[in-house]
Amino acid sequence: RIEKANKYKDKVKKIQSLISYLLLRYVFKKIEIDINSYEITNLNGKPVIKELDYHFNITHSKNIVAVIISNESIGIDCEYIDLNKDLAKVSKYALSKEEYLEFLDTLDKHKYFYKKWVIKEAYFKMLGIGLSKKFKDITLDSHVFEINDSLNNSYYLSTYPAIIDIEEINFIDINC
Repeated sequence: RIEKANKYKDKVKKIQSLISYLLLRYVFKKIEIDINSYEITNLNGKPVIKELDYHFNITHSKNIVAVIISNESIGIDCEYIDLNKDLAKVSKYALSKEEYLEFLDTLDKHKYFYKKWVIKEAYFKMLGIGLSKKFKDITLDSHVFEINDSLNNSYYLSTYPAIIDIEEINFIDINC
């Protein structure tokens, strides 16, 4: 895991990579599975443990790292709500025509955009196809949680399929 983390040049990305793995180990340990006995491989860009009947997914953004496991395929995404980000280009790439029109009409464009983004990314991560598909080709709705880190940064977090209880998600504020 350290070798993989060291491939990142950015210190925060290295820390996120290491914390992600430790959190994954912790979550599996809670259900009495020692994942050190298994190999985590990559299947179409999605991390998997072939020998287990559990699916998992990991996300990190800024100071948050989150892990979710399930008996069925699942995806999770968390994004820092960056109010300074220029959404002009990315909104055309990520939003369907209907969503883009709603985006143009909404007053809080950043919140609208990030809600749609985390739902779609969680969905694509569940499928194991990452960003290889065009986000604008689908319109999805799901539950979105707003969470804050210890520095009071705001994030949106979503899973696909949707869960309705944030207590089912294990996340850590790494405060980088």
